[in-house]
Amino acid sequence: MKQFKVLDYDIIYLSYDEPNAEENYTNLLTKVPWAKRIHGVEGSDAAHKACAEISDTKRFITIDGDNQIDEQFLNQTINFQEGVDLSRHVVSWTADNIINGLRYGNGGIKCWDRETVLKMKTHENADPDNIAAGIDFCWDLEYIQINSLMSTVHNNATPHQAWRAGFREGVKMCLVEGIKPAKKELIGNHWKNLERLYVWCMAGADVPNGLWAIYGAREGLHKTMCTDWDYVNVRDFEYLNNLWKEKIQTEDDLLDACIDYGERILAEIELPIAVTPLDAQQSAFFKKTYRNPPRPEHPYIRTNTTQFNTFSSNFIATKKTEYDIVMISYDEANADENFNKLKTRFPRAQRIHGVKGIHQAHIAAANLCSTEMFWIVDGDAIIDDNFNFDYVAEDNRAVHVWRSKNPINDLVYGYGGVKLFPTQMTRDMDTSRPDMTTSISDRFKKMEKISCITGFNTSEFSTWRSAFRECAKLASKVIDRQKEDETNERLKTWTTVGHDRPFGEYALAGATAGMEFGLSGGSDLRLINDFNWLYEQFTETTDTTEEWQHMYGDKVDTPVSKPVDIEPVEIQADTQWKQTVPFKDDEPLPPRDNFIVDLLDRFEILYGDKVTNLRRFYNDGHMLDILRIIGNEDLRKFVEERNYHSLFRYLEHKGIEDIEDIRKMYIEKNVHSLFRLLGEDHEELRKVVTEDNVHSLFRLVGDEHEDLRKTVVEENLHSLFRLLGDKHEDLRQVVVQENIAYLFDMLGPDYEDLRKAIFDKNIYSLFRVLGPNHDNMRSAMLDKNLHGLFRVLGNEYEDLRKATLEKNFHALFRVLGDEYEDLRKAVTEKNVHSLFRLIDNSDTTEDLRKALVESNEMSLFRLIEDKDTLVEDIKKAGLFKNIWSIKRLEPSVTNEVVLTMDNNRHALWRVLEKHTGSLYVKPLEILDKHKIKYDKDVMSRGQLKSKKWLVDELKKLDLKLGTMFLCAGWYASIVPLMQEAKLNFEKIRSFDIDPKVWEIAEIFNTELVSNAWKFKASTQDIMDIDYTEHTYDTIKPGGEVTLINREVPNTIVNTSCEHINNFKDWYNKIPKGKLIILQTNNFFKIKEHINCVNNLDEFADMSPMNKLLFEGELDLGQYKRYMRIGYK
Repeated sequence: MKQFKVLDYDIIYLSYDEPNAEENYTNLLTKVPWAKRIHGVEGSDAAHKACAEISDTKRFITIDGDNQIDEQFLNQTINFQEGVDLSRHVVSWTADNIINGLRYGNGGIKCWDRETVLKMKTHENADPDNIAAGIDFCWDLEYIQINSLMSTVHNNATPHQAWRAGFREGVKMCLVEGIKPAKKELIGNHWKNLERLYVWCMAGADVPNGLWAIYGAREGLHKTMCTDWDYVNVRDFEYLNNLWKEKIQTEDDLLDACIDYGERILAEIELPIAVTPLDAQQSAFFKKTYRNPPRPEHPYIRTNTTQFNTFSSNFIATKKTEYDIVMISYDEANADENFNKLKTRFPRAQRIHGVKGIHQAHIAAANLCSTEMFWIVDGDAIIDDNFNFDYVAEDNRAVHVWRSKNPINDLVYGYGGVKLFPTQMTRDMDTSRPDMTTSISDRFKKMEKISCITGFNTSEFSTWRSAFRECAKLASKVIDRQKEDETNERLKTWTTVGHDRPFGEYALAGATAGMEFGLSGGSDLRLINDFNWLYEQFTETTDTTEEWQHMYGDKVDTPVSKPVDIEPVEIQADTQWKQTVPFKDDEPLPPRDNFIVDLLDRFEILYGDKVTNLRRFYNDGHMLDILRIIGNEDLRKFVEERNYHSLFRYLEHKGIEDIEDIRKMYIEKNVHSLFRLLGEDHEELRKVVTEDNVHSLFRLVGDEHEDLRKTVVEENLHSLFRLLGDKHEDLRQVVVQENIAYLFDMLGPDYEDLRKAIFDKNIYSLFRVLGPNHDNMRSAMLDKNLHGLFRVLGNEYEDLRKATLEKNFHALFRVLGDEYEDLRKAVTEKNVHSLFRLIDNSDTTEDLRKALVESNEMSLFRLIEDKDTLVEDIKKAGLFKNIWSIKRLEPSVTNEVVLTMDNNRHALWRVLEKHTGSLYVKPLEILDKHKIKYDKDVMSRGQLKSKKWLVDELKKLDLKLGTMFLCAGWYASIVPLMQEAKLNFEKIRSFDIDPKVWEIAEIFNTELVSNAWKFKASTQDIMDIDYTEHTYDTIKPGGEVTLINREVPNTIVNTSCEHINNFKDWYNKIPKGKLIILQTNNFFKIKEHINCVNNLDEFADMSPMNKLLFEGELDLGQYKRYMRIGYK
């Protein structure tokens, strides 16, 4: 584990022109006297490199000039996962914004890798074609967000500072990965950024200069989304400073200016903000009550190892102890009553009602919440009076489930209980899995306290439905890590107990039907979340007309023959959320082979994470699990998240070439790349659009505009006057021909005497006489100065002037007229819709258009499909979740796919060998292929956990075991585990009274049998063994009986003590000093268990030892296993 301590690194104060920089630096020095400083370096790139140059430590910490830290920051320690490379990661702490109370990374403390900063590419030296890179400083580094609130950003010292802070966030919160979205797509931006944008535009009037920040945010939002302003300028502080100089400078006009922008924003974009910002009192109230959403913990951080501190400042957050509470209800008859009771006790409780689909309902609930975790209460839950929703999670990524009491059969477990979910993980849950609770996280915590009574028995259908759904899940083993024995007991209770309770007979009927459905194998278990389908099953055997009419009124005449979709009640929550499309393969999974299901479960017990993804993939065929097995993160991100950055990295990984321009065009919306794809046929259009090349523009519009071309490009006076026409013939004569007579005609009769006096004299002298009032005419006539000429012409020709003198394309297109509207939009607005209307249509061009404009995935793949035959499989895997395509892309998982899709047991053995290298694989394969009968309880959960426990403890003791006698050794299935653990033994002898087990024991240990009989199994009563020196008969593989002479055991193992009737007599036969390993249990209910004990003390009394090396107990759910290791 890497431990990160703040005090190990240089702390550098980084300031530029902040008006409160000196005050904040003084404040910092009182807490960090050794802090260094960089001041006044222009540009973030140069400033951060300057920090790196003065740093003497491997990493360094920067504190911005408008930031004040809390001294507790110096005590921060973060524990990172083992083996992670942090060199390209920036550690970023949460900061409190003094203007509006937002808490996120903006302006916060950051920690950088020194060498990376010295080499990094930032927005100031980015590829000019990469628009996104031009916005975000150091865009190619990854940020590790820390939830600890360690500083306050004081960015409101002056109106200018506050305006600039608001303006920059108003721009950046609009963008999607640095790219400006279409207006209609803005509302689909990341919900956290949208929420922050709304707050910047509304809150802050209660602090000095806060209204300037609101004004800046609204202006930045409007400029970005509603004009053709180049939003890349947001990074340029000098540009922003010049822009500020144009602003209103008085508070009197400020509120009106904010309102004006509010009206314009609401008129052009539908955003849920008010025209008028919150006033000072409203803003203060908002900040007091608003709860900032948590920042998700980075996977590199070990859970709950970041130190959180409590501070005295009003703006410093303490760790929340109250999570949001949400009740989810649909059609439960008692939901209103239950919610009223819940709301009375816990006023913070909220409700989601009528959302169709259990996964979607929980996603909607998560979107209501702002705490990092949230409580879920089902609509039929009657909360226990002693349950107070005050638990604080130690693991904020785990699903927590409290127990509930069943009113029909009195079962007490997690069904229907209160749950505590991670908020963000719930929003991102896998909606394809039937059991919603276990689909959110692979971390699960079972809580012992009873939270409620699940009052599902309020009607015939609701009772039947609840029982059906639960028993289908139990019987199908879809619930992750469920215990087999415990599950079977629950199924038995559900299907047999409770007929005397209200609606009990419907619970029993639903439970039985659900169990049969779950056991059927071929059923689509996702149907249990479809309440319409459930009602169809219910009506097949039940007369439900009265209940149907009661629930759904006149929607249907005959419920049995004409069931209809049940329309959900209007959602009682002001929220939006994105529904995840359920996972679908091109073909359904065949019925699961229970042998394979059980075997994978058992191997997971023994080999843990090596088998987890394989087991899950086989059980539900979910794409995510096979992607985890493959281990290519780019392939996973593309298939699961539709991440196209990852797609192109994966294509490159697979050796597919010549796709860089397609990548830039699709992801970065890079027009340069688009034109490279279009080819040389569109070179002139490219130059106009990307270079503002006026020569190319006129080559596109043709010879009919030759005079305009010569005017604009060559500043040709003759062409200009041909454009002006006969109306200005006198002026042409003056300017072009220098005709003085025409000049005096234009000057008029006021200058008649002067004309006569100097008609043939020097024209320069003439203008000196006329004086400065005629300088424009002078410069036009004598200097051929177009500026002067256009001033003579007046405002009527302003567009022609701008086109000619300023090369202003907006003005030029106004001169050209509406005929060139698409060309105008392409050049001046960079409008790609117009651009494509200018290009000859073809299949390729249309795909380019759809890929660039619509981000159309199918068009993208048509553009790259000719690059390699693999592209088609990548498309099928990503867009259609086709598992066979995954197999073709990644041949290394061929056996995993064949196993899952075909129930292929040949592949099963290859896969288990690949992932575990287990010594169990070959013997189990032999038993299976040759259909050799054996008791499969040898691979039960309890057996394997007990044996693994024994081997693990022996490994810790590191003993020389010598010759081992396994007494009542059965199949000697513990021996492969001993080999894998490399226990120090010479040879092993297994004895069992059952004559049918020795051959199977030798199949389990074939390798040792063939190695000079390092293992041998024999049929013998353990009461007949001489534990001092034993001579006995055994059978060779060919059936011949042979004698083994005088074997002396060093270690005696008996893991079946519960089966030994005369245990005391057997134990007395063992000489003193022998190493003994014993196991028994307290599972009295099994008839064959004739020697159980109640506890470890009883076991110790019946097996006294001279030197005890280990004793302990293992909880196996229904019973406990006891073990003792020592010398007799």
